[in-house]
Parts: sequence; structure tokens; C-alpha cells
Amino acid sequence: MEVVTRVEALVKELRAPSIVLWLSVSSSRPEHGALGKAGPTPESCARGGRHETCWERTGRDTDLVDLDRWTAIVGDEVAGHTRTVSLHDQVLHVVANSLTGAVQLRALHPTLLEKIITEVGEDVVNAIEVSGPEAGAADTGSDSDADAPSLLALVEYLQPAMDEVDASASSGKPPWLPTGFTDLDEHCGCLGPGSLTVIGGFPGAGSSTLALGFARNASIRHGFGAAYLTLDSHPSDVVLRLLSAEAKVELNSLRSGQMIDDDWTRFARRMSEIADAPLVLGRPKDRDITALAEHISELASTGTLLVVIDPLHMAVARRDLPYENREREVSEIVRRLKSLALDLDIAIVVTSHLTNNPGPRQAVPRPPTLADLRDSGVIAHVADTVILLDRPDMYEHDSDRGGEVDLTVAKSRYGPAFTTTVAHQLHLARLVDMVKT
Repeated sequence: MEVVTRVEALVKELRAPSIVLWLSVSSSRPEHGALGKAGPTPESCARGGRHETCWERTGRDTDLVDLDRWTAIVGDEVAGHTRTVSLHDQVLHVVANSLTGAVQLRALHPTLLEKIITEVGEDVVNAIEVSGPEAGAADTGSDSDADAPSLLALVEYLQPAMDEVDASASSGKPPWLPTGFTDLDEHCGCLGPGSLTVIGGFPGAGSSTLALGFARNASIRHGFGAAYLTLDSHPSDVVLRLLSAEAKVELNSLRSGQMIDDDWTRFARRMSEIADAPLVLGRPKDRDITALAEHISELASTGTLLVVIDPLHMAVARRDLPYENREREVSEIVRRLKSLALDLDIAIVVTSHLTNNPGPRQAVPRPPTLADLRDSGVIAHVADTVILLDRPDMYEHDSDRGGEVDLTVAKSRYGPAFTTTVAHQLHLARLVDMVKT
């Protein structure tokens, strides 16, 4: 409680104009230090201590930062429970000896950073990183990454969460990848890091078209790394669908080669942007989840943020010994994909078949529900978002809703279920937002 009280008092003091943060930049050798006394070494910094000074090269051999005034800035009581570890890549690392102290010190971040920049310039220090005792042990090399705790107190997650909110507010951009559909982006935000999104639809409804649209929008329109792994088509077929959607040239004309001059013109205008997009297409030779996981991990290591797998039901859990129960097999595949998304911090999208196809036997086919997801009810439980497609003119060609597709977000961890209507242009292999009138 004494530490908390002292920090609260320090917050008030730092807001007063009489408090000045003092840091000196010295061009002397590290062994002499900025104050003309024996300087510290990285090893002494790692050991910590309330009166020790810590330094580290900031990229230029002559620029050293003396942090001997840390005690004078925060006071003896607070300094006794904190230590400056290093200054690396313009980030000042401070470790608190308690979780409560770390949270309280993070509250000082804006004020401390402003004063540091005023004194020594933004090219020396431009960020302060406050860690709890577990992170401090890792920084000093006393524990390995394998020994890092898997469970942390709530306070350890508060600052990262607030940093994410602040970054989104400052940039005006959400932390998830854009889908290209206004309502999905505004009310769902389904393509966030660590998320698994399932797109379900009856044959011909457009689930593959929607999934490819997600990948096109992320990579071609916004420059994010994306991958589209097809398990039931040749990659060249996917390329033709992509070109048709982007160049607005009818898919059948592309496939047959019967293109008019206007088609070639539109095609040429879009080719350079399409060619430069960070989009990977492929058909994995092995469809078992272990091989797919290796592919996805390799893609994530190269900066891919979105991986689309089309369709889920062509994947298998293992290659050598097939499952006797398909429901359990699909359950294992979905769980593995969700774990991959979390571990790699990427968004994964899969398309899924639906169980019952009402076909023309029903005058008005019922819209699909979560219960229609084929082979396993675990799909709906594990996925973060489930989007179900319903195309009214699929069976009734003279429907007054011709050209429309209902996208029903039947499940979302990020908000309530809702339905939005988009337009299908299947002759161009794409779905687009409805024109607002």
C-alpha cells in the first residue's frame, strides 16, 4: 500500500510544472559515465538496484543515456520496488517488483515520456515499457521462455488492452482485417488476430466466392498478407475467378478466351495491382491437418495475416489411419485450426458444407441455421464467427429478390447475431455491398 500511495503522489507531482525529468546524454566512453564516475555494465543493469545506473547503446557509439536520476525522479520508496533494465531501440525498459506497482507506473507513461523527449530528444527515447516481476526475470536472463508463466494477473493485461484501444483510436482503423463488406466490418469485425471464421452455404450459394472475396480485399485492396488454400479446385481456376472479380470481366469469357476489346482494356488496367498483391494461392498436396498446420505456420512466419481454407470438409485429421467417426474427425480439425489461429496470431477462414439441401422440393426453402453445419456441431462452438449464406433466387429464378444474398451472422463472439443483404454478381465471381438508396 505504501508503494501505491507513493506512486499516486508521484502522479500529482509529475503533473506540476516544477517537476523536471533530468537525463543527460554523454559522448564519453561508457567506463567514465556521464558524471565522470565509473559507469555500469549491462551485467550490473541486469542485477538492478535502486541506486544503480543503466545504459545501453542506442545505435550510435557516442550516444549513451545516464539513468542515475531514476531514484531522484520517483523517490526512494518507489525506486526500491522498481529498476531500470535497459535502453534498447529507443525503448526504456523499467521493471516493477510487483504487479500492482507495474500497473501504477504505467499510468505515468504519457507524462514520463513527454519529459524524456523534452530533455533528450525523440531520437534517444520514444517509448517506455513497464514490466511486472515475471517479465523482469526474463529480461535479466534468469528464466527461459519455457519457464514463463501461462497465467498472469488481470493487471498484466490491462495496459496491452488499453494500448490496442488507443492505437485504434489514434489511427482511426480497427484492429481486424477488413472484409470488404460494410455491415460485417462495422458490426462484426470477424477477421481479428486469433480468430476462426466459418462460412457455410448450400452448394452454389456463394460461400467460396465470399471467402475468396475476403482474401482479395485484404491483399489487393489493403496490402495485407493473405493466403487462399483450395482443397477441391486447381489454383488456375481460383486465379480466373479472382481476375474476373477484379477486372469485372465475365468469368465465362475468361475461361473460353472470348474477350472483347473492352474486356482486355479492363484486364490490363488491373493487372499491375493484382500482380503486386501479397496473396498466396495453392493446393496443398497433403490434406491432413498436420500438413496444413505446417503450411499455415510457414505462411504466418512470412507475414501472412489471413489464411482461407476452402473447403473444410476436404481436410482430414490424419493421413495413415482414417477416422471411423467423421464427426469426431471434423471436431479435431476445427479445434486444431482455432489453436493455430491463436498461437500464430492470424485470422483463419474456412468454408463449410451444410447438411440439408432443401432443393426445389420446397416451394420456399428455409434459411440455413447453425444446426445445418455438416458433420459436427463442434464447428459452431469452436468458431468465433459463423456466417451462413442464403440466396433467395437460388431455387426460385423469378424471385422478386433476384440478385440478393443474405449473410446471416448466426454466431459472433464480438456482438449479436444479425443479417445483412449483399448483391451477388456470380457471372463476375464476386459478392458486393448493396447500393444504398
